[in-house]
Amino acid sequence: MAAATLLLVFITFISLSAGLAPEEEEDFAFVAANENVPQSKSPVQRLWGIPDSLAPVGRLFRLNIPRDAFKGDIEHYQAQGPKGSPLPSWLVLDPISGVLEGVPGPRDIGETYITVRAVGHDSAKDVFSLEVTRTDTSLLSTRPSCDPGVEATLATLVMDSELEKMTPQQRLTAMKNLAGFLGLSRDELRLSEEGALPYESSIMAGPGNVHRRSSVHPVSIRWQVGCHGLVGDRQAAILDLLKSQARDGTLAEVLQQPVVGWYVATEPSLPRRDRRDLGVSVCGM
Repeated sequence: MAAATLLLVFITFISLSAGLAPEEEEDFAFVAANENVPQSKSPVQRLWGIPDSLAPVGRLFRLNIPRDAFKGDIEHYQAQGPKGSPLPSWLVLDPISGVLEGVPGPRDIGETYITVRAVGHDSAKDVFSLEVTRTDTSLLSTRPSCDPGVEATLATLVMDSELEKMTPQQRLTAMKNLAGFLGLSRDELRLSEEGALPYESSIMAGPGNVHRRSSVHPVSIRWQVGCHGLVGDRQAAILDLLKSQARDGTLAEVLQQPVVGWYVATEPSLPRRDRRDLGVSVCGM
């Protein structure tokens, strides 16, 4: 009797288990199917757009595409010049971060129009004006002013490279690396072409790691170190580094360019303007 009862219980358990199994499998299959349902993406649309911009010659230009320029789920950006032409030769775009940057030269002066396209599930575009200017308007906000009629004291680091032969990335690397290495703001630096090197009329000068230069018009990076032929204390410490590190190749590694030499000289100061007109503060060196 007991054996028969146990057998009946076992058969009942097997029957119930067999009946429940399909329902459990169906529940699992339902959950798995839901996990594969694609999430809908917001359409990409132009919102406020990108403001027109100025890029002074020799200055590091950087434009972050504003977050409110477009709206929607943006995966990357594309950019081109007028009528589908490539970007200006000095300008590059990071398609993921949406940063346009570069260092324009004298031959880039003029106005052009840049088309930026934000791409996601679909895309939207905006066009803005970019003007390369000879007048360095940014200089007024980044360079300490000397008194009217007083010459500015500038340090210049000369590389054995031709400006037009440097790629946009090489220009950016030289400017960014030097600023970081010397502890300067990138806005303080100016990239330019050199003619005859004024070593004889310099206040001080020193050699680089190149004994004979190959470039006809070498590229230089300069920044202000004082006024009236004098050098500020902070900049004096920086110049002490140049004396040895230009010669031993350290700066060549930093710039990723060979170094011809360096010098400190004066040039006419910009006329002083009222700070209220500029909307900026003038910092000491």
